[in-house]
Amino acid sequence: MNKIISKENLQKMVDDGKYIQEIADYYNCAYCTIQRKLKKLGIKVKVGPAKGYYKHSQEIKDKLSREKIGSKNPSWVGDKAGYSQIHNWVRKNKPRYNKGCEHCGNLEKRLDVASKVSTSKKNNEFPSRDFSEWLWLCRSCHWSHDGRVPPVNNNRDKKTGRYKSTKE
Repeated sequence: MNKIISKENLQKMVDDGKYIQEIADYYNCAYCTIQRKLKKLGIKVKVGPAKGYYKHSQEIKDKLSREKIGSKNPSWVGDKAGYSQIHNWVRKNKPRYNKGCEHCGNLEKRLDVASKVSTSKKNNEFPSRDFSEWLWLCRSCHWSHDGRVPPVNNNRDKKTGRYKSTKE
């Protein structure tokens, strides 16, 4: 048996503090049906929380966040992490070396994080997360450390500004 949606009944439910979803459940109809009816009749109603939604306090949010750090996180891959992921993790978590580049001591240049251990992406050899195996180096020291030759300034592409390949 269908219940008749009248202005008096709706006004009484709104005055009793019912949310739109609760009214829709009572009349066994869709949320948008009640919402349109209330708007058409000019009845102002407070919009309640979505079904199943709870607003957490900051304390609870912090607790939930702490519970998902490291290996407890559902996205954690552990030792299966790739070269770039480990590199980025070390960059974010290794304390900065305050005296500049750990090789030349230059304070002016931006520092990169470089692995002390020789690794090869091709052979799936990745450095560990042990901070003692990583250095803060300026770009030129990092390239020298990796066995790469820093590009010469006149070796730039005039259109893009990028360095041209030294391979022939």
